[in-house]
Amino acid sequence: MLDNIRSALAGKKTYLLAAGAIIGTLVAWSEGMISTLQAIQSIVAAIGTMTMRAAIAKTATKEDVR
Repeated sequence: MLDNIRSALAGKKTYLLAAGAIIGTLVAWSEGMISTLQAIQSIVAAIGTMTMRAAIAKTATKEDVR
């Protein structure tokens, strides 16, 4: 069962974590716990993390082919 969960999450963990960070940021911003600037910075950082993860996965795939 644990292997099924691991295989289902393969390649998606970083995206899930970044999506959770974005949701948490939006909740904190809507409750007034953080400023708009802090919210924007946090969301940009989460998107940057997803972009980096995609680039690493793409590069790893190209390296495996060579």
